[in-house]
Amino acid sequence: MAKQGDLATASTTSNTASNNNNNNNNFASGDIDLDQQTQEQQSQIEKEIANNQPLISAKISTSELRNEYLAEDKIYQDKVSELMKKYKYLRRTRGDGNCFYRAFGFGFLEEKYNNKNDIENFRQLMLDLKSKLIQLGYLDFTVEDVSDVVNELIDNVCKGGDEASLMESFSSPAHSDYFVAYLR
Repeated sequence: MAKQGDLATASTTSNTASNNNNNNNNFASGDIDLDQQTQEQQSQIEKEIANNQPLISAKISTSELRNEYLAEDKIYQDKVSELMKKYKYLRRTRGDGNCFYRAFGFGFLEEKYNNKNDIENFRQLMLDLKSKLIQLGYLDFTVEDVSDVVNELIDNVCKGGDEASLMESFSSPAHSDYFVAYLR
């Protein structure tokens, strides 16, 4: 049979467990608030970057890099000098995790203005990949959407489009992001 002292101990233990449970709930609630705040902050940063950095920039002279790295280590300055020997211009891309694919895609298509055979080979590769992706079980409409945008960009190059029209296409997140998805 339980004694009065035992009941007091059980009651205290029960209250402590209840308080811990409440503290855990408050902690979990705080985590949700922190997660939400983190997501909101990340969204705000992404919006700010999108407003201030184009997906792909116009050409800039490589000599502008020299001015940017004047205060940097000599190693950086030497690397900029080497770049200046090899390239007259460069383009900046938004550092959003897709910058490599966007830069490669733009540079690849820009280069193909001078070589129509290569662009037709690329078109055939794209069509072959489209069929394979559908065979592998990717959704038809998703593959079609991406392929249509890539094909539109290829058509632009084949029909004598120019750098300005390619810039316009790659400045549109819809076109640029689909081309990036294709390359990935």
